[in-house]
Order: sequence, then structure tokens, then C-alpha cells
Amino acid sequence: MLAATELTISASSGGSAAAPPTTVAGGGSGGPQTIEDKLKKKISLAFPQNSLDFAMRDFGDEVGVPVKLVGGDLQLDGITQNQQIRQFNMMDKPAEEVLIALLMKANPITTVKSPDEADQKLVYVIGPDPEKPDGDKVILITTRAVSTKKGIPLPTPFQLKK
Repeated sequence: MLAATELTISASSGGSAAAPPTTVAGGGSGGPQTIEDKLKKKISLAFPQNSLDFAMRDFGDEVGVPVKLVGGDLQLDGITQNQQIRQFNMMDKPAEEVLIALLMKANPITTVKSPDEADQKLVYVIGPDPEKPDGDKVILITTRAVSTKKGIPLPTPFQLKK
């Protein structure tokens, strides 16, 4: 399992090394440049078991965007960064779809069937890196409750049905 993980990391980082993890157009790569554009790109991600923090690292490497878990936000909902994701396998799917599937698999309430349910606690938002507020935007993994409390709009797939 370790060898497979290392091979996956090696393969994914080799493909994204040339793409800068920024949200602004840079260079002449011709590929997606904003985080929103990169989330539309098709990717593949599979592993037998991984913790939430390692799964997000691997996802970020594959997409070419930093992904940060906001640990304090997660703790408020009783979610740990080592929450396990098992039997994950998505091939040739839009990156946002893969990210949502990862968050749903790591969600502490396992009966959730759709990201727009109130019980889907884990969500992502695009915002400034908490460690570098004046730097580029990143994908932040937080919770629905904290996002609502802070007035941060959720991406469309997580917006509650009315």
C-alpha cells in the first residue's frame, strides 16, 4: 500500500510540477489558470485508504492547487484531520466532482446522499490562505456551520435546497 501511495504521489507531482499553484494567469502553459478553471479539469484519483489530510494533499497535487484544512473549524464539528476515507476510486472526472466525493466520504454523518444536505458538514470554499492572507487564494476545507456563521458563500453543489 505504501509503494502504491508513493507511486501515486510521484506520478501526480511529476505532472503538476510545471504548473504554478496560483489563481492568476501566469506563463504560457495554456492550461487552466484560476482555481475555478482547475476544478473543471478532469482528473483521476484512487486509493484503498487515506486520511483526510493526505487525501486533500494528493488531490491538491493532482489539480495543482494548494488545499488547506482549517483544523479549528473541523474540530468545532468533531471532525479530525486523520478522518479515514476508504475505497476511493474516481477516474476521468471533473476535479470539483472528485473533491465533493472525497468530502462526502470523509463526512462524519455517513447517511448523506447529496452535498446539498444539511448533514453534509464538510465543505470547501475558495479563499485566502490562512497562513498568508495577502497571498494567492487556495481551496479551504471547512464546515458548513463555520461557513454559515462567517457568512462565506458555499459553492453551488453545497447550497441547501430551499
